[in-house]
Amino acid sequence: MRIVAIVPVKHVSERVVSKNFRDFYQGKSLLEIKIQQLKECKLFDEIYVSSDSPDAERSALKHQVKFLTRDLSLCNNITPWSDVIYEVISSLPESEKTHVAWCHTTSPLFNNFENSVQGYI
Repeated sequence: MRIVAIVPVKHVSERVVSKNFRDFYQGKSLLEIKIQQLKECKLFDEIYVSSDSPDAERSALKHQVKFLTRDLSLCNNITPWSDVIYEVISSLPESEKTHVAWCHTTSPLFNNFENSVQGYI
């Protein structure tokens, strides 16, 4: 069974400036914290960052995870979230049988991926 993680991040946050990319804790951004958590659990066959942001792309490269360029039309507060999820999942270079974990940066304290995935399976 193949399991991958997707970290969705937009370049611009309407409420918090540079939310995903500025220092959050110990010199790391929310995005860097989430990538580190996902890598450390050694559960995922691949980790993808989905974004319209050059900052996210640089971070993905730095941390050796895959980057998926997301169309700007999917990075606003107008497009229904279900459409964003559908398009991001459809852009994965993965089989339809691949299991996907959707991992938000805005939950930096959550890192119990193993129990969550085991519960899902």
